Amino acid sequence: MISIISIGFLSFLGIVVETALNIAFPQLTKYFSVPISQIQWLTTDGWWINGQTIFANGGYTTR
Repeated sequence: MISIISIGFLSFLGIVVETALNIAFPQLTKYFSVPISQIQWLTTDGWWINGQTIFANGGYTTR
Protein backbone atom coordinates (compact mmCIF):
# COMPACT_ATOMS: atom_id res chain seq x y z
CA MET A 1 0.00 0.00 0.00
CA ILE A 2 2.81 2.42 0.85
CA SER A 3 4.37 1.85 -2.56
CA ILE A 4 1.15 2.81 -4.35
CA ILE A 5 0.87 5.99 -2.30
CA SER A 6 4.54 6.80 -2.95
CA ILE A 7 4.17 6.33 -6.71
CA GLY A 8 1.09 8.53 -6.76
CA PHE A 9 2.78 11.23 -4.73
CA LEU A 10 5.94 11.21 -6.85
CA SER A 11 3.89 11.34 -10.05
CA PHE A 12 2.04 14.36 -8.69
CA LEU A 13 5.32 16.06 -7.79
CA GLY A 14 6.68 15.40 -11.27
CA ILE A 15 3.67 17.12 -12.81
CA VAL A 16 4.03 20.08 -10.43
CA VAL A 17 7.74 20.48 -11.20
CA GLU A 18 7.21 20.33 -14.95
CA THR A 19 4.34 22.81 -14.77
CA ALA A 20 6.44 25.21 -12.71
CA LEU A 21 9.26 24.93 -15.23
CA ASN A 22 6.89 25.63 -18.12
CA ILE A 23 5.61 28.74 -16.34
CA ALA A 24 9.19 29.92 -15.85
CA PHE A 25 10.12 29.71 -19.57
CA PRO A 26 9.79 33.46 -20.28
CA GLN A 27 11.91 34.41 -17.27
CA LEU A 28 14.54 31.79 -18.12
CA THR A 29 14.85 33.03 -21.71
CA LYS A 30 15.43 36.57 -20.47
CA TYR A 31 17.84 35.54 -17.71
CA PHE A 32 20.04 33.32 -19.87
CA SER A 33 19.49 35.30 -23.11
CA VAL A 34 18.75 32.16 -25.12
CA PRO A 35 15.86 31.26 -27.45
CA ILE A 36 12.83 29.42 -26.13
CA SER A 37 13.87 26.27 -28.04
CA GLN A 38 16.93 25.85 -25.84
CA ILE A 39 14.86 26.33 -22.69
CA GLN A 40 12.29 23.79 -23.88
CA TRP A 41 15.11 21.26 -24.04
CA LEU A 42 14.92 21.13 -20.23
CA THR A 43 11.46 19.58 -20.23
CA THR A 44 12.04 17.18 -23.12
CA ASP A 45 15.52 15.83 -23.73
CA GLY A 46 16.99 17.02 -20.44
CA TRP A 47 14.52 15.11 -18.28
CA TRP A 48 14.75 12.03 -20.50
CA ILE A 49 18.54 11.93 -20.32
CA ASN A 50 18.43 12.47 -16.57
CA GLY A 51 15.96 9.62 -16.11
CA GLN A 52 17.94 7.26 -18.32
CA THR A 53 21.15 8.04 -16.44
CA ILE A 54 19.55 7.34 -13.09
CA PHE A 55 17.97 4.13 -14.40
CA ALA A 56 21.20 2.90 -15.98
CA ASN A 57 23.29 3.57 -12.87
CA GLY A 58 20.68 2.45 -10.36
CA GLY A 59 22.08 -1.04 -10.13
CA TYR A 60 25.38 0.22 -8.79
CA THR A 61 23.74 1.92 -5.83
CA THR A 62 22.08 -1.26 -4.57
CA ARG A 63 25.24 -3.36 -4.37
